[in-house]
Amino acid sequence: MKIKLKKGKREKPKRLNLEELNGPKAELYSLEVNNRFEALGEEQRERTPEELWKEVKTTLLESARTTIGYKNKQLHNSWISDETFEMIKAKRDANTKDREKYKELKKEVQRKLREDKQKQIEGYVKS
Repeated sequence: MKIKLKKGKREKPKRLNLEELNGPKAELYSLEVNNRFEALGEEQRERTPEELWKEVKTTLLESARTTIGYKNKQLHNSWISDETFEMIKAKRDANTKDREKYKELKKEVQRKLREDKQKQIEGYVKS
């Protein structure tokens, strides 16, 4: 008898919004990091390199989290129209209920997606 272990799903780490560092939040971030490192420097106990690295890492990440924040997830491709998204939802519903309607909607969605993609490409060319 063989036993297989299932792999657990890993959460993707949240991405920091680094574009904010180009704006006025850059000064706030640097000020907060400096203040936190001054507080760490006042401690006079012996630390191993691993402890020092852990403190530096947590200080930088906590400062970034509080001042610049995380990126917002983009829920869908910007080139797909809302009308096409509605058709995609209808197609998903029809998949379990009515197979013939699903096949028709699948063709229609593919055609709409091609049109939306073409509009997006033409927008890039004109710009």
